[in-house]
Amino acid sequence: MVVRHVRMPLDHWDTLPAAHREQTLGRRASDGASLTGGGEHTPADLAAVRPDGVPVIAANAHIRPAAPVAGRDDVMFRRSWSYHDGLRPDGSPDAGLLFTAWQRDPRTAFVPVQRRLARGDALSRYLVHEASAVFVVPDGIRPGEYLAQDLLED
Repeated sequence: MVVRHVRMPLDHWDTLPAAHREQTLGRRASDGASLTGGGEHTPADLAAVRPDGVPVIAANAHIRPAAPVAGRDDVMFRRSWSYHDGLRPDGSPDAGLLFTAWQRDPRTAFVPVQRRLARGDALSRYLVHEASAVFVVPDGIRPGEYLAQDLLED
């Protein structure tokens, strides 16, 4: 499991036009759904184009480089929790996300996604990654086994 503490300077983000924020994320502000439609949990159609041929979801929208790539082992179960811890010493909001990503192997899932994000994620200019950690989480215990047996024995 990868855990990241990501601060988002909301005093700047909140002043941006809603259309800009939506294009940056690739999601609608009103309900979190992809710009290609459906609901919050409907998969984005990354191949969708407008009548003029321009992609509905911009090439650098966060949703695009963060999406799993077919045929690769970069699938993660991701969950984020928003936080707002009052004001920082400079008076700006201390707010952002506590991000968790569960995967079989961070080297084949989290790291490739982060490399794609580093090459062109419009959201990154609005984020400050303040802390990260990687944890090994053992499988559950089967009858006759002990906790983390598959990690401790060959």
